[in-house]
Amino acid sequence: MTWSRRQFRVLLAWLVLGTVMGMAAATLLLGHQVDRLELERRRLELELSNRAAQIEKLEESLEARRRQVVREVEVRVLDFSDARREVELEAAVHGLYRHAIGSDLSELDPSILRAVAHNRTVTLGETAYTLQVEFIWAVAGRLVVWVRTRPGPLPDRPQP
Repeated sequence: MTWSRRQFRVLLAWLVLGTVMGMAAATLLLGHQVDRLELERRRLELELSNRAAQIEKLEESLEARRRQVVREVEVRVLDFSDARREVELEAAVHGLYRHAIGSDLSELDPSILRAVAHNRTVTLGETAYTLQVEFIWAVAGRLVVWVRTRPGPLPDRPQP
Protein backbone atom coordinates (compact mmCIF):
# COMPACT_ATOMS: atom_id res chain seq x y z
CA MET A 1 0.00 0.00 0.00
CA THR A 2 1.36 3.32 -0.98
CA TRP A 3 0.30 6.54 0.53
CA SER A 4 -0.08 9.71 -1.40
CA ARG A 5 0.91 13.01 0.06
CA ARG A 6 -2.68 14.01 0.42
CA GLN A 7 -3.61 10.81 2.25
CA PHE A 8 -0.61 11.20 4.53
CA ARG A 9 -1.63 14.79 5.37
CA VAL A 10 -5.21 13.72 6.10
CA LEU A 11 -3.98 10.92 8.32
CA LEU A 12 -1.61 13.32 10.11
CA ALA A 13 -4.43 15.86 10.51
CA TRP A 14 -6.68 13.18 12.07
CA LEU A 15 -3.85 12.12 14.35
CA VAL A 16 -3.23 15.70 15.52
CA LEU A 17 -6.99 16.30 15.89
CA GLY A 18 -7.32 13.08 17.92
CA THR A 19 -4.43 14.10 20.15
CA VAL A 20 -5.91 17.55 20.75
CA MET A 21 -9.37 16.09 21.40
CA GLY A 22 -7.87 13.51 23.79
CA MET A 23 -6.00 16.22 25.67
CA ALA A 24 -9.16 18.33 25.89
CA ALA A 25 -11.18 15.35 27.15
CA ALA A 26 -8.47 14.46 29.70
CA THR A 27 -8.41 18.05 30.91
CA LEU A 28 -12.18 18.07 31.33
CA LEU A 29 -12.23 14.70 33.03
CA LEU A 30 -9.14 15.11 35.22
CA GLY A 31 -9.45 18.86 35.90
CA HIS A 32 -12.01 18.23 38.63
CA GLN A 33 -9.71 15.69 40.27
CA VAL A 34 -6.71 18.07 40.07
CA ASP A 35 -8.78 20.84 41.69
CA ARG A 36 -9.95 18.46 44.41
CA LEU A 37 -6.39 17.32 45.09
CA GLU A 38 -5.15 20.91 45.21
CA LEU A 39 -7.84 21.82 47.76
CA GLU A 40 -6.97 18.72 49.79
CA ARG A 41 -3.27 19.71 49.74
CA ARG A 42 -4.13 23.21 51.01
CA ARG A 43 -6.38 21.77 53.73
CA LEU A 44 -3.64 19.39 54.86
CA GLU A 45 -1.06 22.19 54.92
CA LEU A 46 -3.39 24.23 57.13
CA GLU A 47 -4.00 21.25 59.40
CA LEU A 48 -0.25 20.63 59.59
CA SER A 49 0.46 24.22 60.61
CA ASN A 50 -2.32 24.06 63.25
CA ARG A 51 -0.93 20.78 64.62
CA ALA A 52 2.60 22.20 64.70
CA ALA A 53 1.38 25.21 66.69
CA GLN A 54 -0.54 22.90 69.03
CA ILE A 55 2.53 20.70 69.57
CA GLU A 56 4.66 23.77 70.30
CA LYS A 57 2.19 25.00 72.93
CA LEU A 58 1.94 21.54 74.49
CA GLU A 59 5.75 21.28 74.65
CA GLU A 60 5.90 24.66 76.38
CA SER A 61 3.24 23.52 78.83
CA LEU A 62 5.08 20.26 79.43
CA GLU A 63 8.35 22.11 80.00
CA ALA A 64 6.64 24.27 82.62
CA ARG A 65 5.20 21.20 84.32
CA ARG A 66 8.41 19.21 84.32
CA ARG A 67 9.68 18.61 87.75
CA GLN A 68 11.69 21.43 89.15
CA VAL A 69 14.71 20.33 91.11
CA VAL A 70 16.86 22.19 93.58
CA ARG A 71 19.86 23.41 91.61
CA GLU A 72 21.25 25.81 94.18
CA VAL A 73 21.30 26.29 97.93
CA GLU A 74 21.76 29.79 99.24
CA VAL A 75 22.31 30.61 102.92
CA ARG A 76 21.67 34.02 104.40
CA VAL A 77 22.84 34.73 107.91
CA LEU A 78 20.85 37.42 109.70
CA ASP A 79 22.35 39.91 112.16
CA PHE A 80 25.89 38.54 112.22
CA SER A 81 28.69 41.04 112.74
CA ASP A 82 31.87 39.06 111.97
CA ALA A 83 32.16 38.89 108.15
CA ARG A 84 34.93 36.25 108.17
CA ARG A 85 33.00 33.96 110.47
CA GLU A 86 29.84 34.65 108.49
CA VAL A 87 31.39 33.12 105.39
CA GLU A 88 32.45 30.06 107.41
CA LEU A 89 29.00 29.83 108.96
CA GLU A 90 27.33 30.05 105.53
CA ALA A 91 29.59 27.26 104.30
CA ALA A 92 28.70 25.09 107.30
CA VAL A 93 24.96 25.61 106.83
CA HIS A 94 25.32 25.06 103.09
CA GLY A 95 26.94 21.72 103.89
CA LEU A 96 23.89 20.77 105.96
CA TYR A 97 21.57 21.39 103.00
CA ARG A 98 23.83 19.98 100.28
CA HIS A 99 21.73 16.80 100.19
CA ALA A 100 18.77 18.81 98.87
CA ILE A 101 20.53 19.64 95.58
CA GLY A 102 18.96 17.50 92.86
CA SER A 103 15.80 16.85 94.89
CA ASP A 104 12.39 17.54 93.45
CA LEU A 105 11.01 20.78 94.91
CA SER A 106 7.53 19.33 95.20
CA GLU A 107 8.82 16.43 97.32
CA LEU A 108 10.69 18.51 99.88
CA ASP A 109 9.05 18.65 103.30
CA PRO A 110 9.43 22.13 104.86
CA SER A 111 9.37 20.77 108.40
CA ILE A 112 12.23 18.40 107.64
CA LEU A 113 14.16 21.16 105.90
CA ARG A 114 13.76 23.34 108.99
CA ALA A 115 14.74 20.51 111.33
CA VAL A 116 18.02 19.96 109.48
CA ALA A 117 19.60 23.09 110.93
CA HIS A 118 17.22 24.47 113.57
CA ASN A 119 18.74 24.41 117.08
CA ARG A 120 21.86 22.76 115.71
CA THR A 121 25.21 23.76 117.17
CA VAL A 122 27.97 24.58 114.75
CA THR A 123 31.54 25.05 115.96
CA LEU A 124 33.78 27.50 114.12
CA GLY A 125 37.25 27.46 115.59
CA GLU A 126 36.83 27.89 119.36
CA THR A 127 33.35 29.41 119.16
CA ALA A 128 30.09 27.49 119.04
CA TYR A 129 26.94 28.90 117.51
CA THR A 130 23.40 27.61 117.78
CA LEU A 131 21.44 28.03 114.58
CA GLN A 132 17.85 29.16 114.42
CA VAL A 133 16.17 28.73 111.06
CA GLU A 134 14.00 31.79 110.53
CA PHE A 135 12.70 31.16 107.05
CA ILE A 136 13.10 28.72 104.16
CA TRP A 137 12.19 29.61 100.63
CA ALA A 138 12.22 27.02 97.85
CA VAL A 139 11.20 28.14 94.38
CA ALA A 140 12.50 28.11 90.80
CA GLY A 141 15.31 25.70 91.54
CA ARG A 142 16.67 27.64 94.53
CA LEU A 143 16.54 26.75 98.18
CA VAL A 144 17.20 29.84 100.29
CA VAL A 145 17.67 29.39 104.04
CA TRP A 146 17.68 32.36 106.43
CA VAL A 147 19.34 31.58 109.75
CA ARG A 148 20.01 33.55 112.86
CA THR A 149 22.72 32.56 115.33
CA ARG A 150 23.28 32.85 119.02
CA PRO A 151 26.31 31.80 120.99
CA GLY A 152 25.93 28.21 122.01
CA PRO A 153 27.63 25.82 124.38
CA LEU A 154 30.79 24.16 123.20
CA PRO A 155 30.21 20.48 122.59
CA ASP A 156 31.93 18.12 125.00
CA ARG A 157 35.29 17.06 123.67
CA PRO A 158 36.69 13.68 124.56
CA GLN A 159 39.57 13.73 126.99
CA PRO A 160 42.87 12.37 125.60
